Amino acid sequence: MFNKINFKSRAALFILCGVLLGGCGGSSGDGEDTSPDSFAFDDEIDAPLAQWYLSDEIEVEGVNAETPISIVGGEYSINYGDFTDEDGSVYEGDIIIVRVFTADTIDTETELTLTIGDEDDTFTVRTAEVVLRAKDAFKKLTFSWDSVDGADYYRLLEKAHAGEEFEQVGRDLESTSIGLTLDVPIHRLDWLNAEYKLQTCTNAECSESDAISVYSYMKRSIGYFKASNPESYDRFGRVALSADGKTLAVAAPGDDSAAKGIDGDDGDNSVSGSGAVYVYVRDDGEWRFQAYIKASNTGEADAFGRALALSDDGNTLAVGAPFEDGASAGIDGDGLSDALQDSGAVYVFRRAGDAWSQQNYIKASNPAVNDNFGSALALSDYGGTLAVAAPGQDSSAVLVGGDEVDQLAADSGAVYVFSLNADNWQQQAFIKASNTGAGDGFGGRVALSANGNSLVVGAPYEQSLFAGQPADNSAANAGAAYVYGRASGSWSFKAYLKASNAQSDGRFGSAVAIANDGATVAVGSAGEASIAIGVNGNQLDRSNAESGAAYVFNLEGDAWVQHSYIKASNGDIGDLFGSAIALNAAGSLLVVGAPGESSAAEGVSGTQPDNSATDAGAAYVFELSAGAWSQLKYVKASNAEAADGFGSYVSLDASGDVLAVGAPEERSSSTLFSNLQTSNALNAAGAVYLY
Repeated sequence: MFNKINFKSRAALFILCGVLLGGCGGSSGDGEDTSPDSFAFDDEIDAPLAQWYLSDEIEVEGVNAETPISIVGGEYSINYGDFTDEDGSVYEGDIIIVRVFTADTIDTETELTLTIGDEDDTFTVRTAEVVLRAKDAFKKLTFSWDSVDGADYYRLLEKAHAGEEFEQVGRDLESTSIGLTLDVPIHRLDWLNAEYKLQTCTNAECSESDAISVYSYMKRSIGYFKASNPESYDRFGRVALSADGKTLAVAAPGDDSAAKGIDGDDGDNSVSGSGAVYVYVRDDGEWRFQAYIKASNTGEADAFGRALALSDDGNTLAVGAPFEDGASAGIDGDGLSDALQDSGAVYVFRRAGDAWSQQNYIKASNPAVNDNFGSALALSDYGGTLAVAAPGQDSSAVLVGGDEVDQLAADSGAVYVFSLNADNWQQQAFIKASNTGAGDGFGGRVALSANGNSLVVGAPYEQSLFAGQPADNSAANAGAAYVYGRASGSWSFKAYLKASNAQSDGRFGSAVAIANDGATVAVGSAGEASIAIGVNGNQLDRSNAESGAAYVFNLEGDAWVQHSYIKASNGDIGDLFGSAIALNAAGSLLVVGAPGESSAAEGVSGTQPDNSATDAGAAYVFELSAGAWSQLKYVKASNAEAADGFGSYVSLDASGDVLAVGAPEERSSSTLFSNLQTSNALNAAGAVYLY
C-alpha cells in the first residue's frame, strides 16, 4: 500500500533538509570568507645591486569579502597601481606584485614578507655573486668577471706577497667593465702566495669577491721571443731594453743572411756568421716585430750584433760587429775594404716612427787587426754618448788620451768614447786602464750612467791580486774594473775596483752595470770559486770552481766602497754566476745571470737543488731594502733544458719591472711570438724570455 505524506509533513522535511545542508558546509550566500588560498613567491638570485626588484604576479583567490593585506620589508601593488608599504585591503581576483630594495653588496640576501588574511609568504632576493677569473697572456694576466647591474664601478685588488694587505691595482673601472689586463713583473711577483680580488662598488659601499690564486698561469705568462728566421747556430739572445720597457732589441750574431740594411731578405743564408738584430715593440699593450736590421756592409763572420745598446727612448740603437774587417778609421769611412781582419766596427741606427735607418758607421781612430772594436757597447740615456770597447787593442798607453799607435801590449784593450754634436759623432776620448797589461782584455764589458758622465769598464783577464797593487801580476785572469768620470767634456780616471777575494781565474769584470746616477756599480766574476751562498757569506773557501759571484760597490764621498758580496742561493761548480748583470735605474734591483746553472726547474722560484739539466742556465733577482741586498727570486726559462745557456744575457728597464733574459743555445724552431717551445730542431737557434 502506498503511504501518503500530507503538506505539513512535507514542509517539515524541507526545513530539516535545509538545516542539515547548512550544517554540512553548504552556503546560503550570506557568510563572509577572508581566508585566501595559500600563495608562494619564487625566490630570485643574481639580482642587481641597490635597486627595486619585482616579484612575479600572484592572484588573490579563495575570499569573498574585503581581506586585509600587509607587508614587512618591502612594498606591494594592487592591480598594477602604485606601490605602498601601508596596510590595505584586497578582494577576490586582485593581482598583487611585491618589490624589495636589493642590497648594495654582492651575494647578499634581502627579503620581505607579505600577509593576506591569515596566509603569508616570504620573497627572498639575493644579489649577484661575482666570480673573478684569470688567464695567462704574453707577460700579462687577464682578469674577467660578469657585469653586475647596479654596480657603479669595480676595483681589482692585489696581494703581491705573503703577509701583505690587498691593494688596489690601477684606477677604478667603469660599471660596464667586464675585464682587465694587467702587466705583470713576472720576476718580482710572489707567485706561490699572490692573490687577487674584485671589488664591486656602489656609491655607498664596496664588496669583494673571493680571492683567487694565479700560480697556475705563471709559466705561460712568460713572454717568449724568437727570430723571424731562426736557424741553427744563429745564437739569437743578446738583449737590450729601452728605459720604458717597450722596445726590445735582440741580436743573433750567427745569422747568415746576405741582406744589408733594414728588412732585407732574411731567408738568404749565403754569408755565414754575418749577424743580425731584431727589434720588437710594444704598442697598445701588445708586442709586435718591428725590424730586421743588418749592417750596410754585411760580411762573413763579422758577428754583427755581438754587442748592442739602446737609448732610453729606444730610438737610437748601437750595434757592434767586432770581427768586421774594414780598414777605414773614424766616422762614416769606406766600409767596403776588408784589409784589417777583425778590426771591428759599430753601426748606429735611428728610428723615426716605425722606420729604422742606419745613421753612422763608426771605426776606431786607430783600427788594427784583431782589435775587436765593438765587442762591448754602452749608450747614455738620450743616446748622445757612446762607449765602444776594443778588448784586443794593443797600445801600452795608460789612462786617458795616451798613445794610440804603439803595439807594445797585445790584447791589453781600450775603450773609445764618442759624443754626438749636432747629429755628428766625434771621438771624445781614448781610454786605457791605469795599469795597462798585455792580455788584460780591458773593455770586455762597459756601462755608462744615464747622463754619460760615469763609465765603468771591465777587464776580466787583468792579473793583479790586490786592489792596492795594480802593478802586481801574480793572479792570472783575476780581473778588475775601472771607473772614469767626465767633467766639461774631459775624462779622468776615478777608481780601480777589485774583488774583496780576488783570485786567479776569477774573471772579475766579466760583466758590469751602473745605476743611472753613477753611484752604484755591480761587477760580475764568473770564475769566482767560493762555496758561499747568499749575501756577504764566507769568501775564503774556494772549492766551488767557477760557481761565480757578483759584487756591488757604492760611491761614498769620493771613494768607491764594496757594499756587498753576492752569491747564488744554489751556487754550484760551473754555474758561471756573474756572466751577465743588470741594474735598474735606481740601483735597487740587481739581476745576475748564471748560464751554467743546471736545474731543470721552470718559471719563477722553482726547485733549485736539482741538477738534471746541465747548463740549462738561470737568473737571480736581488733587491735592496733598508740598505741590505737579499735574493728576491730565482728565475728559469719556461722551457728549461740542458745546454740552453739561459742567463747568458740580461737586461732591465728603468723601473726593474721588465726583465729580458737571453738563452742563445735554445733549440726551438718556432718563430717570433709562437709559443711552441718544445721543438728542438735547431741547435743554438736561441731565444729570449720576457718577465
